Amino acid sequence: MFDLLNIFFENLLPIFLAAAAGYVLSWKTDLEARHVSKVLFYIFSPALVFTLIQRYITPEIPLLRMAVITIATMLLVALLVFLIGKALGYSREMTMAMVLPAMLLNTGNMGIPVTLFVFGEEGLAYGTVVTIITVIMSYSAGVIVASLGKADIKTSLLSLVKLPMLYGVLLAVVMYFTGWSLPLPVGRAVDLMADAAIPTMLVLLGMQLQKANLRENIRALFISTSARLVAGPLIMLGLSSLAGMTGLVQQVSILQAGMPGAVTATVLATEYDTNPEFVTAAITIATVLSPFTLTPLIWLLTA
Repeated sequence: MFDLLNIFFENLLPIFLAAAAGYVLSWKTDLEARHVSKVLFYIFSPALVFTLIQRYITPEIPLLRMAVITIATMLLVALLVFLIGKALGYSREMTMAMVLPAMLLNTGNMGIPVTLFVFGEEGLAYGTVVTIITVIMSYSAGVIVASLGKADIKTSLLSLVKLPMLYGVLLAVVMYFTGWSLPLPVGRAVDLMADAAIPTMLVLLGMQLQKANLRENIRALFISTSARLVAGPLIMLGLSSLAGMTGLVQQVSILQAGMPGAVTATVLATEYDTNPEFVTAAITIATVLSPFTLTPLIWLLTA
């Protein structure tokens, strides 16, 4: 029991304390979360993914295998929730709102610090790769899911072209393969914006928690939350084992797959008006419950 409490206090409590600052900010001021999400969506997030690719993608990391398994895990979780939603007769908008917080996992503002606390710098390298993959998925597949709540497939696909995140990824990939680098002042400015992304995400998470309506569809919330916190790491365990993944890379991948829903889901749901109240409620519940699933998961992975 002491080990579990120690894991919680050292690895999870700092994350919730940072989010608490956003909660108090939303409670005591009239600052709206959608304004903060705009800054994240258009400035900090593109800078973050660009910087992560530049810093952590190296030839030594099994990038292709990690990408395939991570993407497959996210898609299988999404498919599971989608099929359950359709079977229960939910509307397209409601089904997509259930899928978003189940598919888009919080490997960034929660997963990266937790991975660093649990597995150190070596684990952080693998955790960052998972984060890069999930961020790219969030702003590609996630955008499609969010916009499908009210738009057709063609409109959803065209919306990808407007994403600042896409151009951050493309620029980073081009520079990775060509060996080019940004001019020093530009590079430092991008680093500053990237460093601001995760703290801002935590503040936004707290702001969204303060506004969340937990009286949303309880059954739908249970389905989405269970898929994220329970099915996610189990699917990752199965797929990574089938792929022959072992050791630290597998441990980090499973840990990241057990994270609650990402704030990105709320950002996208707000941007595309796909029942953002429900998405926020689902993320809130998953985040609040995550210590009860992540703490034993960390204990099992490090035992």
